[in-house]
Amino acid sequence: MKKSVGLILITAIPNNEEVLMVVLQRRGQWNIEKMAPESYPGCCQISVHGKLKHNEEFYHGLFREGGEELGRNFIMICQEKLNLEEVSHKCIDGEEILNFGAFIPAKLLRKIRLGPDSGGLDLVRGDNFLNGCVLKITEDMKRYGPPHGGLAMFEDEIQDVKKALEMFSSKRYVEEEQCCAVSC
Repeated sequence: MKKSVGLILITAIPNNEEVLMVVLQRRGQWNIEKMAPESYPGCCQISVHGKLKHNEEFYHGLFREGGEELGRNFIMICQEKLNLEEVSHKCIDGEEILNFGAFIPAKLLRKIRLGPDSGGLDLVRGDNFLNGCVLKITEDMKRYGPPHGGLAMFEDEIQDVKKALEMFSSKRYVEEEQCCAVSC
């Protein structure tokens, strides 16, 4: 069975911790690893997502994929300072998928170093997920992406982001994380 792992990063706007933001990766136009056009260009995915190698454990795969997608410095911080929480563990079309979530203080986002085939990061207000502003990816977006540069994601990832937002929406949690981040 194929396996994949992901990470959903949630942050808060400095001085307004009631506004939660989701850190999404926007897919680029070209996939350097495959040396081919990227599928679903311009669509978004969770902060980190990738397939596990043969016999690779989920945590190892998460940190390997995270290092590839967000940079080694960021992953060291992730391992040392972020509390990872399981958001979902499911099977879809014969693939086992385990997604984690973590709250990250906004100032640590500067540690991210994207790879050359990334389309970039988007910080998206959490309430956009809760009020239906995020489009579900459709097959016609595979070649050209979402219409008019809209925000589109796969439906299962939209649901996982909503769940992560619920998990990390507690003001107490945000305040605790921001206090802990002072030493970063």
